[in-house]
Amino acid sequence: MSDFEMNNEILQISKQEIGANLTAITNLLLQLEKKGVDNEKLNEIRIKAHTLKGDARMMGFKSISDAAHSLEDLFEVLVKNKNLTNKDLFKNIYKIVDIIKEAVEKLPRQISFDVSSLLPDLYKEQQPAQIPGIEIFSHEPDETE
Repeated sequence: MSDFEMNNEILQISKQEIGANLTAITNLLLQLEKKGVDNEKLNEIRIKAHTLKGDARMMGFKSISDAAHSLEDLFEVLVKNKNLTNKDLFKNIYKIVDIIKEAVEKLPRQISFDVSSLLPDLYKEQQPAQIPGIEIFSHEPDETE
């Protein structure tokens, strides 16, 4: 197997993995809309977004990784504040998933995109320490260090 064939095979496997995670996220969103919002499903989406982020980052797909990271962060907030969910938010999350799918279809050619305009104000405009339920821990050396 040549390097080109191996690289193409790895690319195809990566695209399949990313696609599977996007499908899972979409299915979980549909379940949330049908059955109501629950923390278990919100957390499952957060985990899928985390996996998607890692898969994309490992392959060097920066825009895809960044968008997945934004979804992961958003769902971390929503797990702690499920009352923040609404139809408009879900509509924007579907748009983000569609943008990522479009980018995956174009691989290996990478397109640059930014999904921040689709994120809710609660997420964009606040620092993580200001979002309810999110805490930032910093390591302050004590005097014994």
